[in-house]
Parts: sequence; structure tokens; C-alpha cells
Amino acid sequence: MRGLKAFVAGVSAMLVTPFATAASAQVPPSVGTQSAERMADLIRLWNYVRLFDVDPRAMSRQWEMALSDAAAPALAAADDKDLKRAIDAMMAKLDAAPPPGRTAAKARTDVPAFRVVNERAIASCVSIAAALASESEPSGDVSAFGGAAKKVGLIFDCRRFPEGAAGDGLRQIFEAWFAQAIPEYISRPIARGSMRMRMHDGYPPDEGNSSGGYARGTIDQDLGLLVPEKPSSASGPRMVLVIDESSPNPARIAGALQASGQVRVVAQGRAPAAGLSQFTSAHVQAAVKTETYLTSSGREEFRADACLPGSASDAAVASTARAMLNGLKGPPCPKASLRSPNANPASPEADKSRVPSLGERMVALAKLWGTFQYFHAYKDLDSQPWESQLEKFVPIFAAADTRAEYEDAVSRLAARADDSHVGVGGTTLTALSPKRYAPPIYVRPVEAGFAVAGLHDLTLADRLHVGDEILAVDGRKAADVAADAAPIIAASTPQALAQREAMVLLAGEQGSVVRLVVRRGEAAPFEIDLQRSMPMYRAAGQPETKEPSFRRIGADIGYIDLSRITPPEADTALDQLMDTKAIVFDLRGYPKGTAWVIAPRLALDGREGAIAAQFRRPIYLGPSEPEENWKSFTQSIPVRDKPRYRGKLIVLIDDRAISQSEYTAQFFEAAANPVFVGTPTNGTNGDVTSVDL
Repeated sequence: MRGLKAFVAGVSAMLVTPFATAASAQVPPSVGTQSAERMADLIRLWNYVRLFDVDPRAMSRQWEMALSDAAAPALAAADDKDLKRAIDAMMAKLDAAPPPGRTAAKARTDVPAFRVVNERAIASCVSIAAALASESEPSGDVSAFGGAAKKVGLIFDCRRFPEGAAGDGLRQIFEAWFAQAIPEYISRPIARGSMRMRMHDGYPPDEGNSSGGYARGTIDQDLGLLVPEKPSSASGPRMVLVIDESSPNPARIAGALQASGQVRVVAQGRAPAAGLSQFTSAHVQAAVKTETYLTSSGREEFRADACLPGSASDAAVASTARAMLNGLKGPPCPKASLRSPNANPASPEADKSRVPSLGERMVALAKLWGTFQYFHAYKDLDSQPWESQLEKFVPIFAAADTRAEYEDAVSRLAARADDSHVGVGGTTLTALSPKRYAPPIYVRPVEAGFAVAGLHDLTLADRLHVGDEILAVDGRKAADVAADAAPIIAASTPQALAQREAMVLLAGEQGSVVRLVVRRGEAAPFEIDLQRSMPMYRAAGQPETKEPSFRRIGADIGYIDLSRITPPEADTALDQLMDTKAIVFDLRGYPKGTAWVIAPRLALDGREGAIAAQFRRPIYLGPSEPEENWKSFTQSIPVRDKPRYRGKLIVLIDDRAISQSEYTAQFFEAAANPVFVGTPTNGTNGDVTSVDL
């Protein structure tokens, strides 16, 4: 077992398990609001890189260790400049691009969009974009420009775009304009190649299996063809693209033209890496490589043909561009440094008694918050926005310098998902730890309190009866004991919370004795001491019964216990109860996969194969918004060649009907017109996956 593991739910859900790395610096005495906000923004960037950077190491142990090392400097940062140093150090460990904003010179939009200099046509990319943004005509002599371009060739000067959001907008405008304008200057169709990006179809479990079929990898987005306005056998005019660090994505606008030999590229200073996306938050701005350009032949990456230092004069840049327009070679570019091999050290076995270091705790927070942020399918149902939880929990995780506090911090954050499918594994000290034991009695929430609902040990029958109300536990009101556990319980609904509170109400150390105050009917309350001799999670289940899983409870009424009957037995049960007037299906528990067997045999005419459930989960194609890419699918009632039951259907439900139980109820409802009797179900459905912490 590695550490803590958390479950999340929806059609995406998850588990949670902590890891171990080298110890980092000690936590500061306290974390103020500004420090929490800075650390939260660093974590947001870390998750963005983890999920969308095309470097496969982004989801490796190496990237986790990079965050672990950056945690203490980031928390101790006095201002955003200090934070930037911590971020630069973290990003450097993945060879990721540093924050943008180091342009070669001040942005200029006052140069004519189209001009002719020394008979050569020169287009100013930023001026074109600025004109279009203001809905005005681009400046310059367009006619003279077009004639010079076709006669001698043309130069696109795509340097000196503004920084920040203004520059982002102008770059997008120019990319769109270029795609529309360039067909005038080519003579044959040119394959534009493709952009490779990360793809996430849900969140594959970090450990174990899931029925969700989740996947991650890369996907290639075909950029299509550049089609000439006037195809001809003659070659189009030569073109040179001049870029600097501020330029639009050179691969997208000119990768295909460069590969076809029609465009040559001159870079001044550090050229923008192809496929960069800008990540921006209150305290962090960074460029993240989220795409890799592929030519139509499959060759990776975009490279400039000639390079000049950032200090080069405009005259030197112009001279190089003219020379390359005439077919001459420009100054060579330095060889690109190769990234180091993927480094993913094996995770050491976790010592569950050990307190994770500050850095490890920040990684645990980052993975837990980030995986829910991007993949939990039910964020819109949270009582508090999940996005806002990060700043709140930075100080809590930073201060969690005992094992108990760490387990509590993880459990409290997981509980904020408001989803009963969410849980934390690997805990030893929380109220939900599987290490806890309870007396061998089955406790259930009843109205606003708790009562004995069954006995696992029948020798207690002379001391406790079903229906006895539990008033106090070890000298405290039962309601107060339950309230203590509530903050670490992930619950979809009030009834789901009450069910989990009942589970932990009497739990404690194995072998210890719990003293209860119990009331039976109108009699005076009495005390009883019980030994905690049964694992808590077993005690929380219904006591075993010798009653058959299906039977007649009257001459014309059948009964099927869906929490115990198996699929093969289900067909037998229906065959034997086919002559009854009604069947009571007891769904107050977890079924054994019988919905697919039973529902087809309940289907009314016209409902064969009816849709019973609809699912959805987020899909990411690069750093897209999930609202744009939800994967939706339905599941239908199977069609079976078996006799169908035509009697009345009664389905017993309460808060114990969770997940597959509720799914089964949907199948029955889609098939026929059952009457549901009882109290509301748990309110928890969807598949589950896991994330290791």
C-alpha cells in the first residue's frame, strides 16, 4: 500500500493514496492569505502542466518532486518576484518554457500594414491584426504591395506583438487572417500538417481497475489543406517570415509552407516555441508547451532556418530577410538541446506512521484538488465551489505536521466534493479508517437520531432489541459524536451523511469498550457496555439472515432481496414467481449486477430496449474547456428471449440504495411502472477511479 488513496465519483470519480519523496524544507509558522493565494496559483499551473504539457514526464514522479521542492520557497515568497523564482526553478526541471514577456523590443503597431521597401513587399503582422481588431482598413499601398510580392517575393515581419491579453488577442486575429490570405500566394495545395496534443478521456485510475474505460494519451489534430485561389504550374512567390519571442505560433501559420519550401523563417532572439499556450492567474503567468507541430510527412517540431541575436538591429534583420528571399543562407541557428530521458523513479513504499514533508503535502493537495477540478463529473452540485477550496486548504495542508492532521486534511478536502462515492483509503487515524472497530450491532439513522437495527451477535439479544434508541456514546450525546465525524464524510445528500454517521458512531480502537445510554420505548434510559470486536465497515452492513433471497410472502405476492440474489438466481426467482399478482423487490442494499437480468423481464410492450441511463464525463483535447468536450453515452435495457412478468411491481428503497442500487431503480422505472416505497435513495451514482497522493 502506498499512502492515502482517494475516490472521486461521477462517471468520473476517484480514490486517494499519499506517497513519499525526499524531505523538503519545514513549513513556515503560519501561512497568510497572500502566501496561500500564491501557492494556490503555483498549484494551478502545476496541474495545467501535468495534464497538458506534451512532455511525457509531466505526469511522472519527476514533476511531483519538482513541486515538492518548490513548495517551501513558494510559501515563503514575500512577493510575486520571489514566487516567480520558485516557479522558474520548478519549470526548469521539466525543461518547460519560462514565463513570457521577454520580447526583443517594444511592441509597435504604427508601422504600415503593407509597404514596399527596395522593391520588396513587407507586411507588418501586428499592424494587420491591430487594424482588423479596430475594424479599420490595414494601412499602406495594397496594390503596390501585391505587385512587388508576386515579382520579387514578400516578407512577413511578425515581431513585436504586445504582451499580455492584448497581444494574445492580436496573435489570434493574425493567425485567422493569415489562413485566409495565404491562398493568394500559393500555386498548389499544401498539406498543413497536424498538431499533437494531450488527450484525457476521464481519469484512468492510478492504481487498480475501473469499469469506466478511461484513457489518456496524445491525439493529432489535422490542420487540413492550404488551397490556392488560382492553381497553376508556376511556383508561387518566395516568402520569408521574421519572428521573435512575441510572435504568433509559427508552426500553425507557416509550418506547412516551410516544409513545402515556399517559406523560410528568420528568428530574432529566442523564437516562440511552437504550440505554446499561455497560463494566466492572479500571481502566475507562464507559457506551457501544449502542442507539438508535425509536418505532413510526420517530422516533429518547428525550427527556424536562420537566427539572429535579440540585440540585432532592424537593418541587420532586414538584410538577412532580403538575402534569404534571394535564396541565400542566413546565420545558422544553435542546435536545439535534447530533453533528458523520461525520468520516473519508482515510488518507495510509504511508512503510514510517517508524517509527509511539507513538499509532499503540497503535492498531495495539488493532485487531489487538481484531479477533482478537471475530472469530477458533479462539480456543479457542490455546496461550495470546488475552485475556491484550494486557497482555503493550502494553510491547512501546510500546518498538518502530524500524521493525524495530514489524514484529516486530506479527508476534509475530499469531503468537500459532496459525493458519497468519494473516499480516502490508507488512513489509520481518522474516524473513517478501516482500522476502527465497533460493537457487533447494526446501527441505523432514524429520524433525527440513531437506533439499533439489527444484531450481528445474537447473544446480545437479551440486552439490546431492534428499535432501541442510542442517546449517548461514552458520556456524550450521540448527535454530538456524529457531528464530530461529519466534516470528513463525503456525502451527496443529508440522508447519505446520516448513514455514514451511523457507521462511525460507536467505532474506536479494537477491543476497547464503549458505554451507551439507550432508551427502549417509553421506559427510562439505561446504560450498557459493549466491546468493539468487529471491523467498523462489517458492523455497518446488515446482519446475515437465513431467509432465502427470494420467496413468497403470501399466496399471490413474491419477494426478492436484490442485495443477496445473484444473476443466475434472478431468472429462477422470476420463473417461480411468474404466477403472482405482485413482486416486492427489496432494494435497500447493494445489488449483485441483476438489473440487466431482471429489467428485460419486466419490460412493458413498447419498452423493450428502452434507454435506462445516460452518462457523461469530461474529455480534454489539449487544454480545452470541458464544457466543450463532454463525452455522453446511454445504456439501454437489454432485450432477452425470456417470459416477461406482468404483475404489479413494488420496490423498497431508502438511503442504503446507493450507486448500482439507484441504477437498478432507473432500469426498473424505464422498463415498467414500479411503485417505489420508502424514503429517498442515497443520491450517489457514477463510476469510480483513483488518484495516489
